Amino acid sequence: MKPTRKRVLVYLAVLGLLCAITLSRVFMATSDTLMPVHSAAPIAAGFMSAALLWWTLIVRRRLLHIARAKHAEAMRAKGAVPTPFVMHEKPLEPLVAARTVALAFAASRAGAYVCGWYAGVAISFFGHLAGDDVRLRLVYAAATALLSLGIVIIAVWLERSCQLPTPPAGAEASPA
Repeated sequence: MKPTRKRVLVYLAVLGLLCAITLSRVFMATSDTLMPVHSAAPIAAGFMSAALLWWTLIVRRRLLHIARAKHAEAMRAKGAVPTPFVMHEKPLEPLVAARTVALAFAASRAGAYVCGWYAGVAISFFGHLAGDDVRLRLVYAAATALLSLGIVIIAVWLERSCQLPTPPAGAEASPA
């Protein structure tokens, strides 16, 4: 699987933005009300970003323990006496790492689309800021868009954390 490109995330965000603006106008034309934004939307996006951040920190810690253990082993092989390294964490299994990359891959794309969607909904509210209800909906939509942007950033960080190092130029690729 290829790493996530910023261009794909921008395209998804723009697609979500355009869909939200268009559907908001259609909703306004057919029902004479503004598009509803639930108050739980930023709460759900916040929980999702917090859970993804929590998993990212766990995975990074487990991957750093593996790297430190390999470094200590290499030092012992060279004859140096490194400081004793005690591994308290279980190393990250390859299947868990693959599933984590798939989670990060999906979360970055979904977060980009949701960010664009709620940004488009927030933009559609700017012409109708007369009531307090509309301002509250604008705040909910903007908060959800920002928290979804946080999901994208955390997901890309998680994906990059699980990325395998590139093999040296002279090394042969192993058959998989």
